[in-house]
Amino acid sequence: MKLIVTFKQLNSDFSQKYANAYNAGKESNGNMKYHWSRGYEVSVDIDKVILKVGSLVVDNLLINEEKVELNLPNMKILECVSRNEVVNNFAVSKALLKKTQKTYNEKYDIIRFYFYLNSNEDYVQLGNKIYLHEPDIPEQLMEFK
Repeated sequence: MKLIVTFKQLNSDFSQKYANAYNAGKESNGNMKYHWSRGYEVSVDIDKVILKVGSLVVDNLLINEEKVELNLPNMKILECVSRNEVVNNFAVSKALLKKTQKTYNEKYDIIRFYFYLNSNEDYVQLGNKIYLHEPDIPEQLMEFK
């Protein structure tokens, strides 16, 4: 099956009352639900996804022309499994996360997974797949923030 993972940062200024009154319940230019949204499609067919909480180990990260391994604690991790192997990980610091949502479209055999990030938290994006809460950034990365 296909997997599409979407990260969205909530807009705390969004007013559902205003949307109901002036735009048939939908967001508008001056009243957006999200600050931004980014979607990624996993390129291989996925057998299953596993959502877990824990530390994510990122290896072979190049810092100052040296490969390092980082341990990122307090993460919500989405493991993408194909043929009994983890082929991809997406992760968000627990402190950044408002909620997650998983949907499945049986007709098209597509899983969509959503990470909703809080609007008022500072974060750093590591690659396309990892969002770190600023206080969770390892010391090795602080000078590149």
